[in-house]
Amino acid sequence: FFFKQKTAYEIYQCDWSSDVCSSDLLAAGALLGLLSYKPQLWAMVPLALLAGRRWRALAATAGSAAFLALASLLVFGVDLWRAFFDMARVASGPEFTNTMFGVVGDYMTTVLAAGRNVGLPPMAATIVHVAVAAAAVAAVVQTCRAAPWGDVQIAVIAMSSLLISPYLINYDMLLVMPAAVALFRHRLQGGMLPGEPFFYAGLWLAPNIGMRFNQHHLPLSAIMIVACLGIKHREAYQLSQASGEVLAVCWSAVERTSISSNSPDDDRSGKLAVAYAF
Repeated sequence: FFFKQKTAYEIYQCDWSSDVCSSDLLAAGALLGLLSYKPQLWAMVPLALLAGRRWRALAATAGSAAFLALASLLVFGVDLWRAFFDMARVASGPEFTNTMFGVVGDYMTTVLAAGRNVGLPPMAATIVHVAVAAAAVAAVVQTCRAAPWGDVQIAVIAMSSLLISPYLINYDMLLVMPAAVALFRHRLQGGMLPGEPFFYAGLWLAPNIGMRFNQHHLPLSAIMIVACLGIKHREAYQLSQASGEVLAVCWSAVERTSISSNSPDDDRSGKLAVAYAF
């Protein structure tokens, strides 16, 4: 829920349809910055804010993340940070990686783990993962350019966050839940295809049943995350196209009105009204 720049009251009311007030941007950005304690799930947040041109929120996010890092440095000392980077270096090595996949591979939900699970060589699985991660980044940038933000953007950010890191466990799929609810609600209003409710039920249960499918070399979790991202990105594209068509109609109406009006003030005020609305 922190992915949406909303007031606490709006979150309590489950109203994700409106954008955040300018007075809330700093507080929302500061909350988003606190998520940096788990950077592999936070990486898409500053990118989304940058793509959406939420400059105040982005500044507050960077500030609170920097404050959190500095506070940990002061409390725990430099040695802990050195140990962290040393551990990260060792964990990225092939020996540790192979051991990790052997021990907790059934619990992993990433595209890299899915590729290795179905028998791809490590390099091929890495290439597939990088390609999917790049597509996820592109989806976030394209989707978050729209304003105001809604549950479509929330879902795209959440799903993309799960496709960036090569090492995530099934409990990290908590991020799927807001996206699953938003997707189900939109599809329920617009009409569902036969069998589509089973997809949402599977998406909701994926953190639990995914590891059991992994044991049989069926990486269900990664497949469902990619599918959900594709559906929400397509929905965002359709919404942007519809908004563009409405804007064109409104602008055309303003142009026709300005031709029939002799007042330049009416022309200017009409165009400003359309620009403000969108």
